[in-house]
Amino acid sequence: MKFLSINTYHIDKLGDAAKATAKLNANPPEGYKILAIYSCLANPFPGVELPPGTMVTISVLESDNAESLASAALEMTLAGVNVNRIPVMEVPVGEVEETVERLKV
Repeated sequence: MKFLSINTYHIDKLGDAAKATAKLNANPPEGYKILAIYSCLANPFPGVELPPGTMVTISVLESDNAESLASAALEMTLAGVNVNRIPVMEVPVGEVEETVERLKV
């Protein structure tokens, strides 16, 4: 299953967050894979005022089980990162209507 992971942390924790991410990339929990990481260059939440010095990263990841998600989240949380995971479903470009039809009960 794919997830969108929105992580926030104070810039003072950037080094710790980078080390935790490198550790996860080098030795991920079984069933866990980071597909992409994006560092936001501006506040991605219009109308939400983030505290000064807040960094935001958005990752796309895959996980086969809850334990791997929890293990990865714990690693990042111990580094001072606030982790928020959102399950997502990939919809291929040009296949929106077909996907909607397939999902109808």
